[in-house]
Parts: sequence; structure tokens; C-alpha cells
Amino acid sequence: MELKEKAADFSLKGINKDGEEFEFKLSNYLGKPVVLFFYPGDFGSKCTLEAQDFSEHFKNLADVVEIAGISPDDSASHKEFMEKYDIKIPLLSDPEARIIKAYGICEATNIEDKEFIRSTFLIDKEGKIDSIWKDVNVNGHAEEVLMALKGCE
Repeated sequence: MELKEKAADFSLKGINKDGEEFEFKLSNYLGKPVVLFFYPGDFGSKCTLEAQDFSEHFKNLADVVEIAGISPDDSASHKEFMEKYDIKIPLLSDPEARIIKAYGICEATNIEDKEFIRSTFLIDKEGKIDSIWKDVNVNGHAEEVLMALKGCE
């Protein structure tokens, strides 16, 4: 995915902020900016910090922006992770790495064959890629995305 390109639509199962399983379809959020952050997996120290920071920085913005984390982990893992670390944003499961590959986070046939590129995409109200962060340093990243969101509204 490249800047100003239409974001690839997708549908994934996930766990919402209330701990319930749901279906996330990107095209359902047209008219509202969307933040997608791709992370390697639940319970890693950087992944935990990133999910907590996004949860904290975006907790009061549900009316303004939709946010979701995406990893290869299943919904059961996401639910346990969210409960243990009080994550209040949806986490989506991409166990076959279809969306991970479509967004260029891991180009290998088997996700274990290549290093995962921690990345975030800000998608504008029209469904186009507004901003991309690759090889994310999690410290301060949620704040950086929040600042970019203010220019995207």
C-alpha cells in the first residue's frame, strides 16, 4: 500500500473493546478516519507497550476515528492479552497473514520466514492511505499518529 492509494478493503474477526468477538470490515468505516496498526503478536514487551499507548491515547476518540490492531494471533489470544493489560481498542486476527501481506507488512509466503515490519496506516475518510509508518519505534508512536490524525480530519 502506498500513500494516496485506496486502502485494500478486508474483513477480519477480532475482539472489541468490551471483550466480545465481532467482524471488522474496513469499508464499513468510510466517512471516518481509520488507524490500523500491525504488530507481531500479543504479549511481547513492545507489542504490549504499543497496544497500551494506542488504547490510552485513543480512548476518548471513538466518535472521531476507528482504530484497530492487527496481528496473526487468534481471538482467544487477543482476549487474554486485552484482559491482562487492560487494552481498550479492538484487536483483529489475521492468522493466514492475508491482510498483513496485502499491506506489505510481511511479503514472505509464510509469515515466520521473514521479519515482521511493525507498521501503522492512517486511512482518511474517503478510504485512501493518508500516512504510513514502517519499522515503528513504539515509544511516542501513538502520539505521533494522533498528531497526524488532526491533519486528516
